[in-house]
Amino acid sequence: MTTRIIKETVPRAVVTLCRHTADTQALEGLKSLLRDLPRQAPELLQSTGIPPASYDDLLKMAVESMRGTQSADPKAKRRFIKAVLDRMVETKVIAEWAFIGSGGRQDYRVKMPDGSFVAIEAKGCGDGNNMTIWDRPAWAKEFVIWSLCPESLQHQPGHGVWSALSTRLAPKLIHEQTPVDAFIYYDQRCGSDIRPCPKAYGIHGRRHQATDIEGQEAPAAEGGGCGRDWLPPPSIYLLPQTVPQAIHNESPSPHSVDTCRFARAVLEAFNVPASAMPGLVSRVFIQVRQDQHGVFRRVAVHHGESAEPAFQSRWTLLRR
Repeated sequence: MTTRIIKETVPRAVVTLCRHTADTQALEGLKSLLRDLPRQAPELLQSTGIPPASYDDLLKMAVESMRGTQSADPKAKRRFIKAVLDRMVETKVIAEWAFIGSGGRQDYRVKMPDGSFVAIEAKGCGDGNNMTIWDRPAWAKEFVIWSLCPESLQHQPGHGVWSALSTRLAPKLIHEQTPVDAFIYYDQRCGSDIRPCPKAYGIHGRRHQATDIEGQEAPAAEGGGCGRDWLPPPSIYLLPQTVPQAIHNESPSPHSVDTCRFARAVLEAFNVPASAMPGLVSRVFIQVRQDQHGVFRRVAVHHGESAEPAFQSRWTLLRR
């Protein structure tokens, strides 16, 4: 079997069309400064009551505490999702929605105009372990996983999206034979100066309801949208319509904006014309094959209607 493989020397950032504008060189400089602070400025530590000998342990504790404070409160994420779903109700692309989460889970039930239901599981960053904790409800005609990761700026968005699709979602849906129709990457940073969006469509006047983070001041690309109150359409990844299965269903076709109705609905709510919709989604191909060594899988992401993958994994043995 001859397989074209894109080596993973290609940066995973290409998995998304958006990029952070954060200065990563400055980040490395800050990390170096913090590591070397006891030697560079011991008097500063002493003046604030920090024993230089305990600095390393205290620094780790401080970072863990700050990370927990930033990511623990789900209110900001719920606010963002509420603003998007409210917009979808107002534009009549969905009939109604309800928050049905419990504990730390953020789950939503969306009723479509024809009376069918979509289940949305809201998650954090794509490389988090909770990305493997989900169940598709029996009542859901479509099942969508929505990743919100506004607090993570160390890596480009593509790193987390690829981790979610290839490392977490694909193995679980193959092993458990449970389909996921779409993966959405969309949060408060989308369309801001630190993560400008190149899309030309979107809405004005809704951002203040979704987040306190202002929209981007200038377009990220020619024809792109912008404005302090501008909110772009989401990044949508359409997964296979049926579950990949060795021998019987090795290379199922991904959804399109015609077969995944929630994807089409959210794009319509954000003023994307029907003719532009296929170009604003990404298709995820998940292939499986089996030999004497076990079951292998390969994942590829195609942007828009491109026949060539933006990023593609090697064939990887599934380990469960």
